[in-house]
Amino acid sequence: MKARLISLILSFAALMLCSCSFDTGNPPPAKNTDVPENENTAGGSIAVQDVPPGRILDYFNEVALGSEYGESTDVLCKWTKTVLYTVEGSATEDDLALIGELCERLNTIEGFPGIRKANIPGTANFVISFVENGKIEEMFEAADGNCVGMAEYSWDSSTGEILSARAAIDETITDERYSTVCEEFLQALGPACDSYSYINSVFYEGVTLVPRPSELDWAIMQILYSPEMPVGVHRADALAAAARLVSWETEQ
Repeated sequence: MKARLISLILSFAALMLCSCSFDTGNPPPAKNTDVPENENTAGGSIAVQDVPPGRILDYFNEVALGSEYGESTDVLCKWTKTVLYTVEGSATEDDLALIGELCERLNTIEGFPGIRKANIPGTANFVISFVENGKIEEMFEAADGNCVGMAEYSWDSSTGEILSARAAIDETITDERYSTVCEEFLQALGPACDSYSYINSVFYEGVTLVPRPSELDWAIMQILYSPEMPVGVHRADALAAAARLVSWETEQ
């Protein structure tokens, strides 16, 4: 079970997600997602081996737009300014190395505003905490005892710009540790929903032991942060932009 909660606070909105250590049942039926039709063009350059462009759009629609729980805004949210992160608590050397690896890959994505460790105390806008499991419940209202990780970001509801974020990860988890770190880290950057579609994705709704994001996960980040993807647009416009970014050459 992974939960998403949206709450509006003045001109800001906060989103919370929790990753839990068990699968709650069978996947729901596949959704028939309406996406803009290919207008006989090769489109952009974003492609994933063995994943048709239509399925890339479906997955973008599933994980980067809308809400699983609470009020749905269907607004595309992303960072527009440099992300300055800090790590608190009992992170291991492997945890820090993984975070560094994620940052390195993110900084290669066209349009991404950049992410680096905050060198000056108090300047971080993204805090990652490795804590005892019970502490996650104290930190996040939506968390329960089954959550091994949770992320929350706040955004300007008039623009869709993410302003700050925080994530908490259970310091005791072992098998799911890397996938949880990857999930909470990336979800704090925008793609906030979970899905049953791909078990090798860090956004998988059930239990997944993948140690790194899949190429499909990275394609979602490329679409989200492309300069051609406007921040704050609603679902239909976001999908139209996404359709122009993926490569349709395999369907010619």
